[in-house]
Amino acid sequence: MILNSIMIKTLSYFFSKDQLINYYWRVHPRFEYFKNCQSGNFLDVGASDGVLSFWKDWQEPNRNDIKMFGVDLSVGKYKDNYEDFVIVNLEKSDIPYENNSFSSVMISHVVEHINDTSNLVSNLKRLVTK
Repeated sequence: MILNSIMIKTLSYFFSKDQLINYYWRVHPRFEYFKNCQSGNFLDVGASDGVLSFWKDWQEPNRNDIKMFGVDLSVGKYKDNYEDFVIVNLEKSDIPYENNSFSSVMISHVVEHINDTSNLVSNLKRLVTK
């Protein structure tokens, strides 16, 4: 903890806060995956409010070639940023899209909330193009 605050303080002498934030996101694994995924339909599993949709045109490259679809237990605040946003209990119900509908899927901070992941895993295998 002390080392982190010393590093941040030291870096702040050389870089602005915005530069540090941009760099942090540039090397973040989820952001890197999103910015480098295949064009086409992108499924955001556990979409929550839908803030992932803002990554499309934040920083380079612009990813307007991606059509985003969201899935969660409740409607997200930014659901209108998605082509479609559906309410699904991932443990008990099928995700209501056709087989092989998505070229990319992101699922983050979801699995730890599900007791039995077998339905979710079989749904994801069914939905992702091969």
